[in-house]
Amino acid sequence: TVVGNKSSYLIRDAAIEYIGRVTKGPDPFFLYLPFQNIHGPYTTDVKFRAMYEKNPDKFTAGEMTMFGYITEMDDAVGHIMATLNNTAAYNNTVIIFSSDNGAPPATNDVNHKHGENPGYIARNYPFNGYKTLIWEGGTRVAGFISSPLLPTAVRGTISNELFHVTDWLPTIVGLAGGSTAKNLPSDGHDIWEAITTAGPSPRTEMLYNVNPLCASGQAGAPKAGLRMGKYKVLAWCYNISGINGSTTTGPVNGSGMFANGPVLFDLEEDPAESNNIAQSNPQQVQKHTCEHDLTLLMHVCVCVC
Repeated sequence: TVVGNKSSYLIRDAAIEYIGRVTKGPDPFFLYLPFQNIHGPYTTDVKFRAMYEKNPDKFTAGEMTMFGYITEMDDAVGHIMATLNNTAAYNNTVIIFSSDNGAPPATNDVNHKHGENPGYIARNYPFNGYKTLIWEGGTRVAGFISSPLLPTAVRGTISNELFHVTDWLPTIVGLAGGSTAKNLPSDGHDIWEAITTAGPSPRTEMLYNVNPLCASGQAGAPKAGLRMGKYKVLAWCYNISGINGSTTTGPVNGSGMFANGPVLFDLEEDPAESNNIAQSNPQQVQKHTCEHDLTLLMHVCVCVC
């Protein structure tokens, strides 16, 4: 912070105080901890960086700071969990840990490009892309759930089902015995059954970007994407009729593999998105593109109105 305090320490201390206070009563509680670690700029307490300075042949100077930054968060989470473990509430608590995007490009001493393609960096490999891109490397992230409420059969297992951050709202509300019936329509699904039974996710589709307009938005090209089942279609960007002078709605051709229009990938067979199968699967491209057009029109209508 501007006065020299570490944000991870402030978050840690506030969480510990909160847990100590709310667990004295019978009511359920919700605690959201958005750590700044490891968002740039990378900086860490010297004691955590020192753990990696002992191995100068193994870590670059940037990695010493970055890994120290991660360890700083890990240490804070450990203190918070120790506090929770010492309360009766722990046995009725679900801990969810997840990232919000893939790793970003950074200085060369931590980027470690994988191969000739600059889109592949070691931290996101084997996925293509990084933060601000809607390739899998920028959007597919790891997460885990820990709780005494999880059935023994699924503890320590890995799920490769399709889940999205919007699924946490109905899932958490349902766990707390609440209802989202009075909420506005949601994009999220309650995924607790899929998690606790190792069953299929109720989610079969995912929109990758709500602002695919060619001349705006944070995401870099390709700016439009939709997944349906195992297939993912990407388009360079979109024109929307009535916006920025456009009189038509549809995908715009780009460069490279996007020169002939949208591209298609089978993420089960090709999670690295390296093999465009659009030409051999025109019906899938058409189906995904039409569905994407309708989804975009609904989102743009909401945004413009």
